[in-house]
Amino acid sequence: MLRQNSSCTCTNSSYPVAMAEAAWTNMCQVDIPCRGQLFRSCAPGSTTRDVDWKVFDLWLAAGVEVAYTLQTKDEMQQKGSADVLTLAASAGIEHRHWPVPDFSAWPPEEYKSLVGALSADLDAGRKVVVHCHAGIGRTGTTIAGVWRLRSGCSAEEAWCAVKAYGMRPESDTQKALLQGLLAC
Repeated sequence: MLRQNSSCTCTNSSYPVAMAEAAWTNMCQVDIPCRGQLFRSCAPGSTTRDVDWKVFDLWLAAGVEVAYTLQTKDEMQQKGSADVLTLAASAGIEHRHWPVPDFSAWPPEEYKSLVGALSADLDAGRKVVVHCHAGIGRTGTTIAGVWRLRSGCSAEEAWCAVKAYGMRPESDTQKALLQGLLAC
């Protein structure tokens, strides 16, 4: 499906058949030019989005090698996803923890480091999933940053691109962070 915006053109992903039964809000592959594969998901075990822990099974079906968790440990505990770190380790999935409170954003230099680390994992050909609680705001801010860094597009074009995958900024802080990314 093609989605157009006045400032850019975005395409939806055709994610693997193993994920075809998953709800759009749970997990999808993000088509971004790289050697690896990029996925976004909600938090496995979320008390509101994944009570049956099916998202973690989708990670395994996709062959995820690296997981970027953007939730704080307190949030993970409160919203039911605290066991994801243990499960990931037991499944051989490397874990990268870049916590930031919901609806917030990282300091600019930390964000630039996060986007750079994620981009490096993709350049190395890794299968990577990025998630916060819902997989919308913090996840979108992170993936839009990778999009912007790799393509040199404007912040508006990067937001347009990730909106095609169900992500969007959830705060002015997130919008401003992406806007300033290339200035860091």
